[in-house]
Amino acid sequence: MTQPSILRLVTVLVATMTLTACGGAESAKPEATSPSASPSAAPAEIAAFSVTRGKVTGPDRLESRLGEQVVFTVTSDVADEVHVHTYDVTLDVKPGRAATVQVSADIPGTFEVELETSKIVLTRLRVVP
Repeated sequence: MTQPSILRLVTVLVATMTLTACGGAESAKPEATSPSASPSAAPAEIAAFSVTRGKVTGPDRLESRLGEQVVFTVTSDVADEVHVHTYDVTLDVKPGRAATVQVSADIPGTFEVELETSKIVLTRLRVVP
């Protein structure tokens, strides 16, 4: 082989090895995404609340780690709006129909969750690091 042929062969081999290294094991790993960014990742329901004649049935407190998805359902006998304070997440609730609320827990602290119009506190959401 001539020197130019060897130089071309070495260049092709180096380029192939570089591309293989860049596209090998690294690209085989799935990209890390937050649960809220992944449409196929359905978070598990962690609580259910029911409001009948102003009386709440459900846990007094929800706890989540920072970065997790918080999902809960609310059923009420009257039309209202669920509001997760500080996060400003709101969702309409129709009488007798479950509304599913999803919050990305990205603010640490303890926050009230209420039926806004009725001023009925459903629970408190505690987000810990």
